[in-house]
Amino acid sequence: MIGAIRDKSINIMVVEPVQSIRRLISSSIKDLGFSNIVSYESLKEAKKSIYRLGPKWIFTSLFERDSFNALSLLESCLKEDLLSECLVSVLVDASGQDILPEAFQLGLLSWHPQVTTAATLKDELNRILNLLQVCQWHLPAVASHYLFNLLASKKEFKDLESALTNILTLSPDNLPVALKLAETYFTQNKVDQAILMLRHVKEKSPAHKDGAEKLTSKYLGTSLTAVEASQSFAEKHAMRSAAIIDSDQATIKSLTVIFQDLGFTVIEGFGDGPSFFNWLDENNDVDIIVSEWKIPKTSGPAIIQRVRVDKGLAVPLIIHSSVVQDKDRILLKELGVTDVITKPMYQKLLGQELKAIIAADIDQSKSEIIVTAIRSALRKKDYAAAQVSLDSLKTSDAPSPLKNQMEAEVLLAVGEPALAKNLAVTALNVGGESLDLLDLLGRILLKLREFELAKKFLDKAAKISPDNIERLCLQAETAYELGDLAQVDSSFTKAAKVDEGSKVLLESKATIATDQGHSDLAKSFISRLKSGDGVVARLNNRAVGLVQEGKRGEALELYKKGLVTIGENDPDLDGVLRYNMALSYIRSNRLKEAQATLAEIKDPKKSRVGSKVTSLKQRVDQSVASGTPLAHKGKEEEIAELEPIAAPFVPIYPNIRPGSRILYLLYQRSLPFSDKAEAMLSQS
Repeated sequence: MIGAIRDKSINIMVVEPVQSIRRLISSSIKDLGFSNIVSYESLKEAKKSIYRLGPKWIFTSLFERDSFNALSLLESCLKEDLLSECLVSVLVDASGQDILPEAFQLGLLSWHPQVTTAATLKDELNRILNLLQVCQWHLPAVASHYLFNLLASKKEFKDLESALTNILTLSPDNLPVALKLAETYFTQNKVDQAILMLRHVKEKSPAHKDGAEKLTSKYLGTSLTAVEASQSFAEKHAMRSAAIIDSDQATIKSLTVIFQDLGFTVIEGFGDGPSFFNWLDENNDVDIIVSEWKIPKTSGPAIIQRVRVDKGLAVPLIIHSSVVQDKDRILLKELGVTDVITKPMYQKLLGQELKAIIAADIDQSKSEIIVTAIRSALRKKDYAAAQVSLDSLKTSDAPSPLKNQMEAEVLLAVGEPALAKNLAVTALNVGGESLDLLDLLGRILLKLREFELAKKFLDKAAKISPDNIERLCLQAETAYELGDLAQVDSSFTKAAKVDEGSKVLLESKATIATDQGHSDLAKSFISRLKSGDGVVARLNNRAVGLVQEGKRGEALELYKKGLVTIGENDPDLDGVLRYNMALSYIRSNRLKEAQATLAEIKDPKKSRVGSKVTSLKQRVDQSVASGTPLAHKGKEEEIAELEPIAAPFVPIYPNIRPGSRILYLLYQRSLPFSDKAEAMLSQS
């Protein structure tokens, strides 16, 4: 794709309804040295030629009322191998800018204001060609420039930050993107992170020093050098908040003084587990946690698992204790404890030790950083970000067993357990047994409903590290499938001894209670959770497994039980469950029951699967009215069933890797597709 657009003899297509503007665009492109240019009045008219000529670059208006429009074209470029190298730039007026975020999600290269004069058009075309050269023909970087200008006007900086971070994960030396990310940090008042990024740019390339200095001057009114000289240790590492858990108030005071000396501005101290857990439920903004291992009203393992598993935080987590035993260190390593500092230690030495640990955590090997990023993304169900990081790992010098293991983890998360199993077994055969791999194989086999084998691997992992709550719950679920209720109780009891309020434990108990028909018991567990999302996900996973075994009746009954337990008090989750239930009816060719189930969703727009409900309902209604079978759309309609809490819907094309199709899979807006964008796509 990149090589093609450097060639001035490539086929370029101009599609514009107004003849005078169409001629102006064509002649302006020709003036830049491109020789093969064809033009059409509409995309509908151009469609056959697009497939016949295979143009490398298309400049088009939106044609939002046509059945084949700019979004349809972008989707075709994702679907069709013939168009996989075709770039698309759109010309829009102010009224059309609202669908541009969706267009970038589908692989748009650039957007430009509707043409008014030859001079403005020439400026626009020169700007994109210059930008291609500045970005060294890196197309995601070019697209991110146009996306930045668009989202900055909409103040959607968080989505922009995520996209730029993903691009840098794939191309860590792309300094123009790093500068844009720094500016995005500035716009969100994340000054320390912005300065950290600019320092990285300056160290990587003196040629970009001026750009870093200009940004610093623009937002802070001073030089980058002056800012760096004035920063504390915490500011230099983009850290500001710390949490301390210890029953000894003298230790909390001592650590507070140390953190203050290091430049931390928000320091919270907790004397027991429940007070920390209550705070943690409401706070994500913590940069480092230091905890005693022996804590009143809870346990060290509970602290770790609340932070790493329930909350999904990847911040430095340090155990500061004199009672950590050798057997504990296995769990500490498994759950990602950063380090252990043994008490007692003089305050000055303790401060030096904390600084060294923080610096070492930041300076991890590339593969360690990427593995952490993959697992963090999977915990957040951000599968696009996980895939971006995985692609980066696969091109690194990490050992092949680790690459296979992490790819297996991603495949399991996105609903491909059979493929995950093959990779995990390969990793095991090549790299040998490890706790991570034993646990992973247990989870994969449970998903594949190979319960006896799953039990074998989970039990083996539990002997090595017995206090992992997540694994204890998997053991309980495996035992339930095997009909061993005594083992279910035993595993849940062990998990409760570690942390009876664990989110994972409550979700697992609620799922089994729902399946048993004990709705009141299940509701009591759910009432202790912030939401029933995790329970719905577990119910869906089990229902999908039952369908795969041919037990569709049991899957439908499970959904009905879920509606009694969860749906009554949560319209959003009620919609998710009924949508998935309708899909199960469709797969059993029970279309009228599917129709009735979809009709029972009271307000689809209030459900996260609202757009899918509307689309599916329309297709089911048409099929019932005509008496014709309903074709299942495959992966697109399985996503809600496999993972109902997924990000806003973007069509999934597994053959396309992140970064290979501009910003597709690199940029995902936190808002769902607009009604206008959905309408444009549905027309085709």
